Amino acid sequence: MDAARRTGFTLVHAPAGYGKSTLLAEWRRTIESAGEETIWLADHVCHRSAALFHDLAAALRTDGAAAYPDAEDTDPAIAVLSGRRGPVTIFVDDLDVDDAATARILSDLVHNLPDTCRLIAASRRRPDIPLARLRASGRYLEFGAAELAFDAEEMTRLLRLQLQADVNDGAVARFNARIGGWAAGVRLAMLGASEPPATLDDLSISGAHGYIADFFAEEVMHEFCADTRSFLRGISVFNVLSAELCDRATNRTDAADQLRAVERLGGFVQRVDVNREHYALHPLFREFLRGELAKNDSSEMVAIAGRGIAFLEASGHVAEALNVAVGVQDWARAVDVLNACCPDATYKGRVHHLAQFVHELPKDILKQFPRVLLTMAWAMSTQRNFVAAHELLGLATEYLKETASDRESADRDRLKYLLDHGEMMIAQFTDNQPEAERRCLELLSRTVEIDPYVVGSVESSLLYAQREQFNLRNLAKLDASALARFRRADSTYGFVWNQSIVGPSRCMAGDTDGALRALGEGVEAARAYAKGQEWFLAGPACLLAEVHYERNELKEARSLLEAYRGHIKHGFVDQMIAGHVTWARLLAAEGNADDALAMLAEYSVFAKTRGIARLHDIAAAERIRLLLLAGRANEALQLARNEGLAVDAQLLLPVAGATTATEARAFAWTRIARAEGRIADALRLAKRWAAFTLESGANRSAVRWDILIGHLKLLEGDELAARRQVRKAASSGAPGRFVRAFLDEGETTIRLLADSVDGNHQTATATDAFVEEILRASDAGRRVGPLSAEDDAAVMVSQLTSRETEIAALVAAGLRNREIGQRLGMTEGSVKWHLQQVYDKVGIRRRAGAIRRIRELGLIP
Repeated sequence: MDAARRTGFTLVHAPAGYGKSTLLAEWRRTIESAGEETIWLADHVCHRSAALFHDLAAALRTDGAAAYPDAEDTDPAIAVLSGRRGPVTIFVDDLDVDDAATARILSDLVHNLPDTCRLIAASRRRPDIPLARLRASGRYLEFGAAELAFDAEEMTRLLRLQLQADVNDGAVARFNARIGGWAAGVRLAMLGASEPPATLDDLSISGAHGYIADFFAEEVMHEFCADTRSFLRGISVFNVLSAELCDRATNRTDAADQLRAVERLGGFVQRVDVNREHYALHPLFREFLRGELAKNDSSEMVAIAGRGIAFLEASGHVAEALNVAVGVQDWARAVDVLNACCPDATYKGRVHHLAQFVHELPKDILKQFPRVLLTMAWAMSTQRNFVAAHELLGLATEYLKETASDRESADRDRLKYLLDHGEMMIAQFTDNQPEAERRCLELLSRTVEIDPYVVGSVESSLLYAQREQFNLRNLAKLDASALARFRRADSTYGFVWNQSIVGPSRCMAGDTDGALRALGEGVEAARAYAKGQEWFLAGPACLLAEVHYERNELKEARSLLEAYRGHIKHGFVDQMIAGHVTWARLLAAEGNADDALAMLAEYSVFAKTRGIARLHDIAAAERIRLLLLAGRANEALQLARNEGLAVDAQLLLPVAGATTATEARAFAWTRIARAEGRIADALRLAKRWAAFTLESGANRSAVRWDILIGHLKLLEGDELAARRQVRKAASSGAPGRFVRAFLDEGETTIRLLADSVDGNHQTATATDAFVEEILRASDAGRRVGPLSAEDDAAVMVSQLTSRETEIAALVAAGLRNREIGQRLGMTEGSVKWHLQQVYDKVGIRRRAGAIRRIRELGLIP
């Protein structure tokens, strides 16, 4: 409306019931409230030029003016309008130009309106007058059904008025998808209800029956001739319309003209692309037309659908072809289309778009197409719909048993290979990596003629399964072989999938440069290939963000996670971890630990309800780490009990079958044991894991375990050994620049690193340079300026644990560390470790100063 203030001619063009008249009335009141003149022509306007322009002349008549300018000449009317002192807006409601004379005079009027005058018209029909020059000069504006359709907020308000009750967003979205924002349709649906619906979902809406069907029959179809009505009924079997599709399906040659005419006449059809080549019928109007077609000639409906399916399939629009086949319940044709497109859809990663149709097809027909069953089972696995995946594999197994004697041996072997491949993928996506590895090795041992894409996926899956069990020996070999097979299959999807597995594997091995390179290639390939399908890009992008985070490249990590974290829909568990847990770590690194803890708790619940054990375990371990860093030991201990971490450490040892999920629980157990003072137990488990990860080449894990061992040695009272252990971790972490592994373990780690630096010589080694990088990063993240007393009090009250307060009180009483340990049943090293936590929280490094500050705050006598 604001844009129309600078426009000479504005047309509100939409089908019946979209609120055109209501809009014009509100518009007129708005303009008049600003003190401007308006002229309203409506209702009585006839479909002839004389009536239209005589009425305009009468409205313009003033004292001394000609009573009626010539209806065939607009000059007198334009002259009167030009003589107006202020702006004037002419509203024409229900403009209906159906003769050449009116079209000519209307064109003359809108092209010669004075700058102070505007013409705003509402019409079901777009007038057949030249408008290109006006549009190019900015003097023509058109509002259509898309602008007038109610959005979610408007529909919510309308439905609350109609139902006199609140409605939820999900129900409104489903309702509006059916009604298409059509305001009159809402009222017709309400009037057609036999009784007021209890909920919005209880309201039955149909375009083929009741008041809505009556409306289409009386208000829309009578606008068209018999030939156009027949054309509309025929094309109603398709969701998206193009002239070529409609011509092929209906055996016509004038579809382009028909579609343009129907749109111009307000026939509930809209253009759906910027190139103005594709149309779509309103969902309810389409239902009405399909009902008419089925009643008049159901055999013709099937014939039209069949021709359209053939055209869509040949044009590569497989999903739309399936939509049509399912819509007319041509089940055999639907499965034929699926069967033909399965190999190509697999190579290109498009099976997710087709998987929805499997639920629509009768099982007795689906069962006759084993490759469809196997391909769709794979799609269901990636979507974590394992019940459906198992069911499809079960149908494929039955098929093989029933047709064993009818199939050639080679074909039977290929189908058996694909069937076992499906079982392997379920094991992989349910995160049963030992079972996935066993099945991968068994598949690779077979001598079956199978396409390279499938074998490449087995090799990538084997690499993933072995990595999750800390076996990186075959990384380079499997990577090279899988990539070669995906290239032979010309599968960008397979390439992206492989890079998403190789990248985290290289990161685990300590090669973050290689990880960034592999994942960067995956992201670029996905971006060029996905064409707006962010779910495909989200996997490698979030994994790339995780590597950036490890290197303390927080800006790059945040940018990727903000763009793609919300799009993770399909893929492996580590992609979810990379997106969600890394986001929480990033929040904590930026000082938002409470937000991080809240999000991790949310992810834990999500993971538990979905049966994603590794995501749950890693999120829980991360919560425990953050709680302990924040001094909230009691909460951490309670969480550990809730998560079942009060177990024998023997169950968490790195033995055969141990995975990264086992490691996450071992990390959490070790931290809890440290907080409880069970230092010897914690050290035993940590050393076993450190040795195991070092031997496995899992460098990133080895660095983390060495840091934790350093903390434990400090608690034992051996500060020199603690410094050496953390220095060792720095030496291991330097090639991969695992900066966050040190920063995320808190001030104690930074102090041990700083104390390990020899100040007598300049930086000479890669380790020294890496330590300096960590120390600089730590300084950059510290709070600038002194804390106020009020801030101190808030920090202390929220962060000092009861044990820390107790130890501080004994220090204030003059006891030494050894005496405190004897009194509290702790080692001297444990006492010293707790005091370091106190100093960190108070922000004062010296013993006397820290105790004085705690006394000032009234926390100890």
